[in-house]
Amino acid sequence: MRSSCVVVVIAGGTVLDRCVEALLGSREGEAATELEIVVSAAKSASITPSIETTMGVRVVRSADESPIALAAAGISAARGDLIALTEDHCVPLDGWPASLFADLGRSGVAAAGGPIVSPVTPTSFDWAFHMVDFYRYTPPVAATPVDSLSVCNVAYTRSALERLKAEWQDGFHETRVHGMLREHAVLMMVPGAIVVCDRRVGRLDGLSERFRFGRLFASKRFHSTAVAPRLAFAAATPLLPFLLLARIARRSCASPRLAGLFARSSAYIVPLLVAWSAGELVGYVTSRPPRSSAAARNRLGPDEPIGALFKA
Repeated sequence: MRSSCVVVVIAGGTVLDRCVEALLGSREGEAATELEIVVSAAKSASITPSIETTMGVRVVRSADESPIALAAAGISAARGDLIALTEDHCVPLDGWPASLFADLGRSGVAAAGGPIVSPVTPTSFDWAFHMVDFYRYTPPVAATPVDSLSVCNVAYTRSALERLKAEWQDGFHETRVHGMLREHAVLMMVPGAIVVCDRRVGRLDGLSERFRFGRLFASKRFHSTAVAPRLAFAAATPLLPFLLLARIARRSCASPRLAGLFARSSAYIVPLLVAWSAGELVGYVTSRPPRSSAAARNRLGPDEPIGALFKA
């Protein structure tokens, strides 16, 4: 069975190189020898020339630089029967694609995803930014059906995506797609399919992104335009920062390292949660996405050194 991995380019440069190198290494495994790699990038993105000449790697360019548009373009271009999806600031650990693909198609599993971990030495803000986005996927996680998966670490059967193509072909909104998949299939968590997310953005850029992505999430959360549920969720948004902070704190108690990072990063976690919640409020009230869904720019240049990876 053919398989593909779509890499959405957020940072580019050596960050993308590191991700692709990890995927090329994974192709040495028996189950991943036929893995096709599709790099989906904006026309302005920085891509090392060697990426475009590497055997088995295809580059797809888009005029729209938003992650949702790039994900849709990459998935449309992929040729595999099984399609994994990640972003270039993520580095898959050994066995990643094979672990995800192994569960697909079993017992109605249409999508499988895994844990997302932070680098060894993140700054306080970097870790706060990471946890606000990925606390649900921070180990330990169990091999069980789940309500949500992240586009940074997920794989799908092509047949499941094709049935919903009208929904995602103009922009892959994971909230809507995963919600529709759950109506007839299973989303499965795979503990051994780990990626390291090493994303570095500026503080103001990070706050702005959280607001815009919160608004995007809320505007696409419901399949219908019914007013009542939107207003109900809008009325509850003042409580959302407290609820999310409690969830992050509980997940951080899983290890002394995470507890220490939480203690020194909470001053950044709170404003990031408030920004997200404010975005949700606007999204519920207006039912409209933000004008721009572009990701915040990497604060490091495309060729600057990047951090140490996760170690168990």
